[in-house]
Amino acid sequence: YSRQLHRVYVSMLGIALIPKATTDDKGKTAASVNVAAANSDAMLYLLQHLDKVEKVVKAATATATGINRLHYEDLLLKIKKIKGEYNKVED
Repeated sequence: YSRQLHRVYVSMLGIALIPKATTDDKGKTAASVNVAAANSDAMLYLLQHLDKVEKVVKAATATATGINRLHYEDLLLKIKKIKGEYNKVED
């Protein structure tokens, strides 16, 4: 249960940080992120929080064994992908 909660939490941070293209009922493509939120400090706070989460996960990885270690390594990979996608959006 805890591992699933970790995965969902990191995924939700990714969803908040990375706008996904959507299509409205008229076929127009638009970003699903609120423009006001994207242009506010909220995104910076999310990035800062993601960095904190990454530090906690790295510390947990150092002491974990077995399936828990694999779980934390997978979380680190997901965080790396989120940061990479976020940087692509910003370019």
